[in-house]
Amino acid sequence: MSMLSFKAPNLERILEWQEFQTCQEWFENNLVLIKGTPPGYFNTDVRPHAERIFKEIDKINVNMITLMTSSQTSKTTIGVGAILKYIETDRYDSMIMFPRESELPKMYDNKVKIMIDGCEKIKKKIQVSQEDAKKKTRAFGLNIDGVLLNILATNQTKSISPKFGYFDEVVEYLVGKLEEALERFKSHDGTGEKVFVTSTQHPTKDGRDVINDCFNISEVKLQYQAKCPKCKELFYPEPETLGYPTIDQWELESGESLDGIADGMKLYKILSDYRPWAGKRAYIQCPHCKHQMNNKERRKQILDRQFEWVEVEPLSSNEYGVITSWKKVEKPKEQYRSIAFDVNTLCIESYDIGNIVEQMIKAEYSHNKIIDMQVLYVGQFNRIYRTNIKKTETADILMLTNKLPWGIVPEDTAKLYFIVDTQKDHYWYMVLAVKYGKLFNVVAHGKVYEDKRLKEMMFESYPTEDGKKRYIDRATIDMRGYQRQEKTDEDGEVVETKVNTTERIKEFIIQTNIEARQNGFIKNDEHFLWGTMGQPQIKISEKELKEAQKRGETPTGEMAILKTIENKENPDYTYKVLYISNLAAKTELFEAIGNNIENFKNEAEEKNPTTVSNLYFINEDMKQEGLKRKNPRQEDFEQMMTAEIYDFDVVNGKPKEYKSFIPIRKRNDQLDNSATGVALASIDNIAIFPHKQEVSISGYEMFKYLKSKQSENKKN
Repeated sequence: MSMLSFKAPNLERILEWQEFQTCQEWFENNLVLIKGTPPGYFNTDVRPHAERIFKEIDKINVNMITLMTSSQTSKTTIGVGAILKYIETDRYDSMIMFPRESELPKMYDNKVKIMIDGCEKIKKKIQVSQEDAKKKTRAFGLNIDGVLLNILATNQTKSISPKFGYFDEVVEYLVGKLEEALERFKSHDGTGEKVFVTSTQHPTKDGRDVINDCFNISEVKLQYQAKCPKCKELFYPEPETLGYPTIDQWELESGESLDGIADGMKLYKILSDYRPWAGKRAYIQCPHCKHQMNNKERRKQILDRQFEWVEVEPLSSNEYGVITSWKKVEKPKEQYRSIAFDVNTLCIESYDIGNIVEQMIKAEYSHNKIIDMQVLYVGQFNRIYRTNIKKTETADILMLTNKLPWGIVPEDTAKLYFIVDTQKDHYWYMVLAVKYGKLFNVVAHGKVYEDKRLKEMMFESYPTEDGKKRYIDRATIDMRGYQRQEKTDEDGEVVETKVNTTERIKEFIIQTNIEARQNGFIKNDEHFLWGTMGQPQIKISEKELKEAQKRGETPTGEMAILKTIENKENPDYTYKVLYISNLAAKTELFEAIGNNIENFKNEAEEKNPTTVSNLYFINEDMKQEGLKRKNPRQEDFEQMMTAEIYDFDVVNGKPKEYKSFIPIRKRNDQLDNSATGVALASIDNIAIFPHKQEVSISGYEMFKYLKSKQSENKKN
């Protein structure tokens, strides 16, 4: 009788006795955080929110765990650490997936290798060099004592069948790739398989993204809620619950005043003096009893386990299905296979809410407020920042006077722009003065038919309030569209020809810049006139960003990017094009208009202004002209400025995923010109105060203020 023999290379390992450890015990006994906050062995005493997550990981019936959290809430540590734990204790092949193949080495170093280096049990069992592995740009595997840990991107899942998986930042995955990857776990259905889906929310979508959907479809949804030390009621710390004293309160307590000082100086004092003062007095306000929980009290509540995981369900949603509020589940579920967690940095002990408040104030007065707020909301609050853009009425536009006559450049102007929108047989122009703090002032505007006259106006001087001459700092012209001409042939039939407007405007830009250099208006290597190209949104790759920075250009995220179209044969024919995100620029424009409308309404009610930055003005003559009109036309300024509304566009009966600016009237030329001005101010960083003090009065006043502060410090 013959005996069958077989090889079982993992038999010894399978039969090896292992003392059972819970996930929390394994973390606390085996995982050292090399760069953690605080560093050292993982400790739930300073991360109490992790305890409930560990308990759910231990449940064999729970096979999908979603961590929809802000940054720095230990989601990567928990997810990757859990995979390492399962490899060490359960010994099944596993996978870790990142969004992009090109970033695998970087992600491996920052999120996997650092964890392995902090876990001696795993590190000593690796049979494939980590140094060799991290050099690979495609998917690779680590052999950990016979168990394979696959490190891969979203397009590399077809040949594997893991039991445990970690999916990182799933909002960045290509459409359908998460669902495709999850199919690889079906062969283990019901045998203790487990996947971890993690991400912050996406900053550009209007409420729906992959991580949001994963949270919503989970059988159990949990929020980490604070218990008010006064009324003992629970609530989820949202951005709306984060509070701090107003500028008025700072003025009253400090004895400082913002009245009568230049705008640049006003903003400097807000950011240098008011911002840290407000940060030290930050608090979370209970929505039930209005108790203000300061940072010290909040930290004590967290460490004393007075924050609790609460099961919630949707309370309300908008017309497009986006959940807007939640309520507590009265009878929590006992049996479930999927669970999701929602937590932000307001619930994390190591964070100082005062620093978050300082970031909020800085973003509020940033040259790129919309984008900076989006980053802040996602990173700190695990929420998407949404602007509240209301429909603007024509009467509101006429309210926004700076009380200056037509054609006068305001005092303390940082940049004077000449902006042109191109049409079939004419141009719409705008002379826009921008003061530090993004204060936009319309100096003049109108319609021009001839190229010659348009060019002349670009080089003309414009009087300032004190009677001096001010010249245009930069001009732009729209390069979009076509111009049509109709001709008849010998038989009298109409023949239609197209004249490419982009090529025509390109020649106009090149020739204008040549003349500007010849006349000494600009230096030989400068460009006075830029082309502009409006587009719905701008997404810049890291490669494009680096290339632009090498050329000395200033891309500004989703607002605008400046590109140089080079001509090496003839450098004079090199020109620049500013690509503008209509969504980002018009969002900030409408916010500036809305800010100033509210300021003027507050002024009428004898209240203090809401904000001192990001405001939009027209001159007094424009106001009076508008008030005299009995039959407004689409070409009137206030009509153009209210020609679009911010809403979900409907295509084939279905609303689009993103809100956008939808036209309600044909003529929007001056609205487009104003949005271009916003993009230019962003490129030129006209936000806080002058970088060159000789440029304006506010710079001089800032200098005097700093000198006085130095004197005070010496006395003290």
